[in-house]
Amino acid sequence: MQIGLTRETQKNEAGRSDPDDGARPDPGRPSAEGSGWRRNGTCACIPRRSRDRGAPVLSPPRWISRLAISCIVFSSCVAQGCGPRIETHVPRPLAISEPSMSSSIDGTRLFGCVDRHVLRAARQMDPILEWLERESRTHFERAYFDRYEAQVQALRDGEIDYAWMSPTTYVRLRAQMDIQPLVRAVQDGRATYRSLLIVSTDSAIDGVDGLRGKRVAFTTEESTSGHHFPRAFLSAAGLNPEADFAGISFSGGHYNALYGVVNGQYDAAFVEDGILETTRNDLDPTKYRILTTVATIPHGPIVAHPRVPLDERERVSKTLVEDMINQPELMAGLAREMKITGFVRASDQDYADVARRVLGSESR
Repeated sequence: MQIGLTRETQKNEAGRSDPDDGARPDPGRPSAEGSGWRRNGTCACIPRRSRDRGAPVLSPPRWISRLAISCIVFSSCVAQGCGPRIETHVPRPLAISEPSMSSSIDGTRLFGCVDRHVLRAARQMDPILEWLERESRTHFERAYFDRYEAQVQALRDGEIDYAWMSPTTYVRLRAQMDIQPLVRAVQDGRATYRSLLIVSTDSAIDGVDGLRGKRVAFTTEESTSGHHFPRAFLSAAGLNPEADFAGISFSGGHYNALYGVVNGQYDAAFVEDGILETTRNDLDPTKYRILTTVATIPHGPIVAHPRVPLDERERVSKTLVEDMINQPELMAGLAREMKITGFVRASDQDYADVARRVLGSESR
């Protein structure tokens, strides 16, 4: 059997806040394996423009020096052929090659997010960080990564202070260092999302056992809902993808997996439920059907590096959970851009099942 690892062009999947691919995304992030991106080449730290001040938050000298370094590194990568060979919908993020990106000394906190679509991520994250900045008395800058592996390494090395993680990357890092989840998002009234198995409407597959001899797609190797939970689900059903399927593929994202089923590229695929709503306006939902729900999964947490003081963590958590909900204009924007209707406190116990499935499967 031929196992194909595909890295298809990613389509903009607007409306996601907690992509669990590697991005929540999720949205449509490439697999870490074979991506060709070096860790220091996967981060973009772009200054926010304050609505009040109308000027970059980073001081000009520091920003200009970073930009100059970034251009040099980028040119070197292009010359050596080490840049990413992936099509994106925005310019490639600038590389920041300073030994440490952390700005904790001057009072700035770096908030790490994973999203290949930098401009969309900025539009989604800026309102949250600006509100946090005003209410928690903490200055934030955002740092973007194209995949979770790079974000995890940056948090482990102390290069960022906060991170919005996927469930899988959180439990992996929790096993290595003392981090605790602060909050998790509520989307459409739920602090969880679902992993689904979908097939085309006219498919003859009527149950999980019908996947034998079929072409099945996961999303990315790092995805919680598109790979890890489906793997555990298939194992419990007595199926071995490598032995029992005609072919398996990593589509590169939930969007690609869904469209692959509709277009006949795959006989079945595992996706997160949010992608069905995201694509409702440009993909006829009568073209596919949900075969079964694989699992219900908690949204990924926002975490802080252990060096962040406890009182600051509490201020940030309280602002997100209790104060933000009383800002109708802000909440309306979050609901429109990210389907977020609030935040709830998160605990390590929320991710016990994720840890059991992800870490348990990796230890075998």
